[in-house]
Amino acid sequence: MNKIILSGSLVVYKPDLDVLERTLLALQVAGQEVQQKFIVRLQLTLVDNSDDDLCFNHLNAWLENLASALSCWEVRLLRSPNISFHKYIYN
Repeated sequence: MNKIILSGSLVVYKPDLDVLERTLLALQVAGQEVQQKFIVRLQLTLVDNSDDDLCFNHLNAWLENLASALSCWEVRLLRSPNISFHKYIYN
């Protein structure tokens, strides 16, 4: 059987870390269920849309501490400058 690759992304902007943690842990439970039935590679990308060095560094350190609880997932954090809709459309 071929390995299934399931990937997803969450775009966050100065997230409430308690809410984000509950979300990620729910994905972990879902990932465990999927891995019981399929040969699967689970990938999750968090995109920090804050354009704030302090926020990005804090989120990165927080995510590293949570990594062991997300063992089903390959998790990576990307940085993305926040481009407002108005600037995107009118510039």
